[in-house]
Amino acid sequence: MIKHEGFPSFAEQKATETLEKQAYALAEAIAAVAPESSAANPLEIFPQPGERRADTEFSLPPHQGNAFREAMAKLGIGRETNLSATEVGLKDGYVAVIEGGQAHKILAELNIVLADKTTRPSSIIIAATPERAIPEPEVDKAKEKETTAKVLGVEIDQVAATEYDVAQQIIYKKLPGLQPQSVSVLDFGYDMDGRVYTGEATGQFKRMGSINHAIPVYLLRVDREYTDPSNPKQYKTLGVRNLIKVVAGVLRHNGENADENADIGFVTSATYQPSREIDAASAMIEIERLGESRNVGVITYGTQELAKVKKEQVPQPPALGQLAGEAHKAAVEVSILRDLLAQKQQEAEAESIVVEPERVDMSKNRIRWDVSPQEIEAMDETQLRQFLIETNQRINGLHEAVKIVLSGYSITKVLTMSEIQAAHDALDPGGPSYVDDINQD
Repeated sequence: MIKHEGFPSFAEQKATETLEKQAYALAEAIAAVAPESSAANPLEIFPQPGERRADTEFSLPPHQGNAFREAMAKLGIGRETNLSATEVGLKDGYVAVIEGGQAHKILAELNIVLADKTTRPSSIIIAATPERAIPEPEVDKAKEKETTAKVLGVEIDQVAATEYDVAQQIIYKKLPGLQPQSVSVLDFGYDMDGRVYTGEATGQFKRMGSINHAIPVYLLRVDREYTDPSNPKQYKTLGVRNLIKVVAGVLRHNGENADENADIGFVTSATYQPSREIDAASAMIEIERLGESRNVGVITYGTQELAKVKKEQVPQPPALGQLAGEAHKAAVEVSILRDLLAQKQQEAEAESIVVEPERVDMSKNRIRWDVSPQEIEAMDETQLRQFLIETNQRINGLHEAVKIVLSGYSITKVLTMSEIQAAHDALDPGGPSYVDDINQD
């Protein structure tokens, strides 16, 4: 990742803009719901979302409900139109990540990806979990199974048992131009922190076929780790931020069907746009820490697209419960993103410590400035490292990060005390302890 000193990276810029926009809108949402407590914690005002946002219960008097909707609309919630890959600034050949969920949601997401003729994906990854069962109609006020049957064009008893199975039904029944192939399991796996492992076919990644022999379609299995066997609602899973990191890790290791430097387009509903934009910005910062730059954009469908998929005449606005659950989720992600940005700022400050030779007491610190900039430029990595170790060691009080400026030549290096001692021991066995020297100063 190339970053000009003193300027934020692209990921930091995008994250800061996202944070400011989301925090402002959340403040307005709080003021609409609790005008007497505008400084209240949004996590206390808005309920935690259910496994499906449709299950989140929340109510307000009509005038407050309208004000709450207006505040959340500034973040895209309730928007009738779609927000395409072209409109969010993704490059042609991006990788589309379809967020799982109910069937109408998955199909609406696929529709807006394939409808964009300007910016086309190089591949499509559909993420879905086998851990969420499709509830039976008699116990489900959302009637998910009935809606799924209508979307798929099948009888209710033909709807598959889980979200993961329904995703496969959508792939084979509803994707236009799909050429089914024998399913191939990729040699990738991941853990719940978003780390990717290669060389083992875990079954978490499958290639299902391709659209018009050009766009491969993958199914990513979203697993869960249950922390309390007696409580099925308590579990750890990837979450959107780590899901994006997993996709970036797969692209980094596999350039077969997608450019390893491709953008990532995370596709979801406009109802979830606020929290997903924060997730995307957080993922970009974490990916940058691994030494790569990856643009992530959030593509969303509006209420008109959803009505078309569900075969409804009039687009329906999202329920207040969905808005409240999204406000809660967005508040959680805002806090995470704020911490990430603060951590980046601290790292930048640590790397910007400057020591100028003419301001150092040479007698106290025993520094000999007898190396010219030309000699520094000619050093190989080992020589430069040793030079930095010796120089850093002789500057009293700076043990972790030092930036040395010699006649206009700048060097930045972060060294821990253990690294300094280990390198010194390797090059000068039996020599004096640098750590002891520093502790005695």
